[in-house]
Amino acid sequence: AFGTGQHETTLMCLELMEEMDLLDKRVLDVGCGTGILGITADKLGAREVLCVDMDPVAVSAARHNAALNGCKEEFLCVEGNLADRAKGGYDVIFANIVAHVILALLPQAAPLLAGGGQMVVSGIIRDREQEVLAAAKDAGFMARGRKGMGEWVALLLERA
Repeated sequence: AFGTGQHETTLMCLELMEEMDLLDKRVLDVGCGTGILGITADKLGAREVLCVDMDPVAVSAARHNAALNGCKEEFLCVEGNLADRAKGGYDVIFANIVAHVILALLPQAAPLLAGGGQMVVSGIIRDREQEVLAAAKDAGFMARGRKGMGEWVALLLERA
């Protein structure tokens, strides 16, 4: 189920996150849903987390879950889209959404990352993986990691 951490796309993000150093990093979670990725980043030592979602119910759930998990004051959940809410200089961006949204997001996300910043994208059906990889390359990313589970793929990208 989405939002519980049990869906393949979320599990792969969490697995990739475990391999990353998030200590003292600025993290952006785009399409945050219930906030599970942002909350995990907070618990793994992120200095600042911004969760953004266009759905007010998702934002409310993410705020509630962050409070239940004792997230630090620098954990913010806001309603809106990426262009409205994120100001840049992020070390890591998470986007566990769907391929067509990721394709549109990649060119917007690249300038929001600090040099050497990383982006985890998930929610990609295997048949669209090459399309996402090509768009990532066009947006200035290099593929640094990959997870596959069931029909889904998650990619770890790094800003070139």
